Amino acid sequence: MRRTFQRRLLVLMAAAFAVTLLITWLVQTGHARKDALELIDARLADAQAQIAQHDKNLESIRQSNDKSLTYKLHTLRWILSRHPEVAQSSEELAALLPVLDVDQLHIIDGSGIITATTYAPYLGYSLSSAEQSSFFLPILKDPFLVLIQPATPTGHDRSVLMQFSATGIPGRAGMVQIGDVPERLAEAAALADIKNLAPGFAIGNHGAVIVLQRGLVVSAGERELMGLRAEDLDFPLPGARSGQPFSMGHGVDRALCLGAVLGDYLIIGMLPFTEIFAGRNETLLFVGAAYLLLFVSVFILVSRMVDGVVIQGIRNVNASLARITKGNLETLVEERGNAEFRALSDGINATVSALKQAITDARERIDTELALAREVQLASLPRINTLSALEGRFRLGALLKAAREVGGDFYDFFPVPGSPGRKLALIIADVSGKGIPGALFMMRVKTQLQSDILGEGGLAEAVAHANRKLCQENEAGFFVTAFVAIWDCEGDGWLDFVNAGHNPPLLARLGEEYSFLFSTADLVLGAYEETVYHVHRFRLLAGDKLLLYTDGVTEAEDIRDAFFTSAGLKRLMDQPPLRNLPAEMQAEALMQSLGQFAGAREQADDITLMALDILSSHATLPWSDIPLEEEQTETIQSLVRIETVPANPSPHALSRLHVIVDEVFSNMVRYASSHGNKVMFCCELVGQEAVLRFRDRGEAFDPLSQPLPDISLPSTEREAGGLGLMIIRKLCDHAAYSYEEGENRLIIRINLARGPANKIKSVGRKEPGHG
Repeated sequence: MRRTFQRRLLVLMAAAFAVTLLITWLVQTGHARKDALELIDARLADAQAQIAQHDKNLESIRQSNDKSLTYKLHTLRWILSRHPEVAQSSEELAALLPVLDVDQLHIIDGSGIITATTYAPYLGYSLSSAEQSSFFLPILKDPFLVLIQPATPTGHDRSVLMQFSATGIPGRAGMVQIGDVPERLAEAAALADIKNLAPGFAIGNHGAVIVLQRGLVVSAGERELMGLRAEDLDFPLPGARSGQPFSMGHGVDRALCLGAVLGDYLIIGMLPFTEIFAGRNETLLFVGAAYLLLFVSVFILVSRMVDGVVIQGIRNVNASLARITKGNLETLVEERGNAEFRALSDGINATVSALKQAITDARERIDTELALAREVQLASLPRINTLSALEGRFRLGALLKAAREVGGDFYDFFPVPGSPGRKLALIIADVSGKGIPGALFMMRVKTQLQSDILGEGGLAEAVAHANRKLCQENEAGFFVTAFVAIWDCEGDGWLDFVNAGHNPPLLARLGEEYSFLFSTADLVLGAYEETVYHVHRFRLLAGDKLLLYTDGVTEAEDIRDAFFTSAGLKRLMDQPPLRNLPAEMQAEALMQSLGQFAGAREQADDITLMALDILSSHATLPWSDIPLEEEQTETIQSLVRIETVPANPSPHALSRLHVIVDEVFSNMVRYASSHGNKVMFCCELVGQEAVLRFRDRGEAFDPLSQPLPDISLPSTEREAGGLGLMIIRKLCDHAAYSYEEGENRLIIRINLARGPANKIKSVGRKEPGHG
């Protein structure tokens, strides 16, 4: 309790600490961002003012240069008006170059042709031959017009950059032109160039200003950015022009940006987030340490206070409750530290007192209910003397040992009118319910099955009708596994049965070992109203023994939690002392063996047994005498197909049967024909299992004990023979051999509903003989 409270308090304090730090972080982040934007905005305002001043200075320089050029043109025109002969000589024009401080002088006639020049390549050049030089042609019409052209490539040579100005010549057609290399203007403009602006505008310690003109970087603190386009820098131009803050970059290079527009310039201020939030992070470290110290102190104080006032009292109450829950209902809770604990102690003591009385009442009621349920269960079972009219045809032994919690097992047997004689109905079932409800449902199942079996219709119809009735008004959802059979004991001796999800019975044919009567089990009763049930049948011969049981037998447990299992049941039933006992004694001996197996382990489920000994029956095995001739193989195959038709075997199962029959019969033809000319053969269908029986009067030979050939060796190195025996032993599910009354007797079992299990069993005396 203490640790739980401290853990929850710690979680609460940690959550409060985290929320406090988060709020502090949000506030500090907001302030830092606001301060950064104000700083960037201030630097952008300074940059805008500086750019405006630079543009103004540059315009002033351009105007001063244009005035200088105009003055030089007027001076040249005055010289030519006084000394017209200068216009006729290139040498005299060249003498004026240093006087006027220009690079070129040109005299153009009224046709726009250069007639005199200080630059020989231009002599004879027509101004109308290029767009650049055509700029001055309007002067030919207005000699007082003065034109000054910005620095551009010349029309004569596009690789040469010059700035030209011109005006008319008084008193004659034509014009005079001055050419000046723009280096002087460039030197003046360079001092006011915008590219020199950004390096001087740092924002904080690592921030910068970038200036773009028509999407191109014209000024930046880092030279490698010069000349790049906005797309290369991943600038969101619409957002930058809107004046809203944005971010760019990645990781530690990520920066907060703000843009401003000035004419055709876009000025962007950048400040790295690492610098913006440096102060915030320092503040958080200090505040976090202070908060941590505060919350730890609060946690320790609250924890100690609650531990002293509440936890100790709860421990005392829990200690008393622990003794109560372990079964000591005489314990009293005596915690009186405060009013709340006094009220709690009194309430627990009152509850325990009421609980003791309730347990006593419930125990008495449960014992009464279980006793009544057992009485109902046992009272519904039939008595052997009710079958006295069929005495002499069979012996029947049936036992039911109910568990403490009644499960609802039952068995039933009764005569059924038939033609030509009476029949015997056998039922064993296991109901899913417990207690009185289970016992009542068991009575309903028993009554319904008996009523439907004694009515008109076949066995499948009777079971299906009973299932429909049981599905109706079954709100508790009970179901029942059942084995329902009718033996024509006064007729042909066949037993018809339906298996509704029940354990397969055990059958011992004519003193042989027990084998499970496997069949395709249908759905349990009471689960689905439209279930279709299928009837299986086999012969019951005089000397046969049949054992019906419920899962309380195979699922019985010992003190080590080990189950008795189906295999354990078969081993026990095959032991000669138990196998040879009459039905009544056999059932009692089996019940006693189950008790010895369980030992001190309490029985968890009902155990129900029904043993049947067949004393007389009109049924016989379908033996056939087959001549030992190869041509008779098809005769035996035909008998197998006819006998197994009711089981509807798969092609694979039928193929296994034919291969086994062919190998056994071929072996007998080769080795036993010298001792007789016939073999006795019988094929019978027992549930989903085909049983093949072979008898011959040859010398004793056990094919199941012979060593298998080594098929890994080449055929030339392997001893001849043995492959057929190996195939038989691999394909069958169970095989047994014995030599009795001068006969080799071979029994082979094949489950038609599954693949081979390779369970080989040889019994009886084995002597060397023919193969």
